Amino acid sequence: MPNNLPSVDPLVAAKGDPFFPSRARTEHGSVTPDMFTSAESCKECHAEIYAQWSGSMMAHAWEDPIYRELLRRASAATEGAVDKFCIGCHSPIGLTTGTVDAQKNEAADTGCTGVSCDACHTISSITGTGNGSFVLEPVTLDRPVKYGPRDDAFSPFHDTTHSDLQRARSSAPRATTSRIPSTGCPWSGPTTSGATVPTTRPGSTVRTVT
Repeated sequence: MPNNLPSVDPLVAAKGDPFFPSRARTEHGSVTPDMFTSAESCKECHAEIYAQWSGSMMAHAWEDPIYRELLRRASAATEGAVDKFCIGCHSPIGLTTGTVDAQKNEAADTGCTGVSCDACHTISSITGTGNGSFVLEPVTLDRPVKYGPRDDAFSPFHDTTHSDLQRARSSAPRATTSRIPSTGCPWSGPTTSGATVPTTRPGSTVRTVT
């Protein structure tokens, strides 16, 4: 008999996923740091947006000292089992390029740690609604590509592609509510989709919308 039940997103990664227990993926296999553009390079053309981003939680998602200490302790307590789950949202490019480490204080100097411009603007698709369920595609046909909400964008530096994911103002809302895979309980509080999240800049906020 045909199964007429609607498809249900499991909300967690499967053991065969490339960055388990993170749901992060890449479109075409391995990626390297040189495939991504640093936020500092983006600033050359997008100075105002860079200024807004640089004071945000996204910019400091990896280097925040409280997060780093909690990650180090969680990593030690689980023998590394939670590393990729946490890193997938706090440094998506660091995870997929293998350039960050839960135990080390310093990351490789890629210019793409934290949730940088490319962490959102190279998302080509999503695989569900669970934490970090994004697919990164930084290069197509040997050219850097950026996905965004405009359909009339042009850049001499990179290719541009319209995407409805970025039209929702945040292409990675699935990363805002961390849940522990084994229990489904919130990891650090109910920052659910649509919540207003305070940033490191007084008086400013980042709003995530699905």
